Amino acid sequence: MLRCGTPDKSGHPFGRRDGTISPSTVEGMRINRSIVFDAGIAVGLLIVVVVSAVAGSDLFKGANAHRSRDVIFWMLQAGAILPLTLRREYPNLVVAMTGASLTALSVVNYPPSLSAIGVLIAMYSVAAYASRVDALISLGIGAVAIAVSVTSQLSGAESAVGVLSNYVFFGTAWLLGDSIRSHRERVADLERAAARTARDRLDADERAARAERNRIARELHDIVAHSLSVMVIHAGAVRRDLEQSADERHHRVRTIEDTGRATLNEMRQLLGRLRSDSDETGSLSPQPGIDDLTDLVAEFSDAGLGINFVIEREAGVDLSQTAAMSTYRIVQESLTNCLRHAGDANVEAVVHIAADGVDIAVADDGRGAAADPTDPGYGLIGMRERVALFGGTVQAGPRIGGGWSVRASLPHAKAASR
Repeated sequence: MLRCGTPDKSGHPFGRRDGTISPSTVEGMRINRSIVFDAGIAVGLLIVVVVSAVAGSDLFKGANAHRSRDVIFWMLQAGAILPLTLRREYPNLVVAMTGASLTALSVVNYPPSLSAIGVLIAMYSVAAYASRVDALISLGIGAVAIAVSVTSQLSGAESAVGVLSNYVFFGTAWLLGDSIRSHRERVADLERAAARTARDRLDADERAARAERNRIARELHDIVAHSLSVMVIHAGAVRRDLEQSADERHHRVRTIEDTGRATLNEMRQLLGRLRSDSDETGSLSPQPGIDDLTDLVAEFSDAGLGINFVIEREAGVDLSQTAAMSTYRIVQESLTNCLRHAGDANVEAVVHIAADGVDIAVADDGRGAAADPTDPGYGLIGMRERVALFGGTVQAGPRIGGGWSVRASLPHAKAASR
């Protein structure tokens, strides 16, 4: 079977097994297209050179000043044009071949032709696609070749003028290619810098999210492990009291104890996977909750924020420790952002506790969208990590008329009636 394309490392002619095209295949396709394009230019230019040489042959009939055209003449014409096919991939070789061919045409004293256009394109190409050192070396060798070619045909003032005009002619092509190469390098540097910045931002976001997950894991362990441990201890005590009893209650209490122990072990394993290896044990102090919000607001008020804080709580509703702790952390982070970015601002903070969850709203009248645009927003990452535990949502952004607002909803906060 006839197959087209160049196989990549996966063995597939057009890319990977999943149907995508590998970078090496894309690069190969680009090179193939450039060679085909340059080959078309070279062939077309050679045709123009041949036609112009044949059409102008009558101008040199009977003139002894130039050598008659022969096979070597046409071979040198081809040598000055056809190498342009590889001008992007091998610019140093191409400029050497075309320059040598043109110099030979001049030294042997063949009639003039348009093959100098090939050398002109080669000079541009070596400056645009070769390294700066190779381009400068080619420029120096070209200067010597021009001087040799011109002085072999002219002398005196005409020779000096001819050398100078050729330097301007070919030097302009070299400078144009050099400017194109410099521009391409600057664009590549900017793209690499942008890609590096994006990678650094992703890494920083991941570290912030991992740190927040570690803190959540510690807090959940403090809450859940304590509660489960109490359940297991009491169930074990009841089971020992009922060991002499043969009724069904002994079996049920034993089931409660075994289930509690298994759940406690699974919870520890799960939180162990959630926490990173580098995570420290953390503080053993009691975790904050709803009752600590008043003291928290007072701390930020002492720091310079004008805060109007309200807790709206439906009667007979209490929150689980996890929901209360998450509410505290979200309010804490929102006020921290106000203190850092809002400047001299007034803050409205409302926490609404209902039977179906918790709604949190914190808004300021500070700088809002005019705040530091380089801030990575790690506080918002932490809020999202916490709200995700309850399947809730977080909305943060500038307010109409100025300022910034944060709204968080914890719809599955496991609120329980007393």
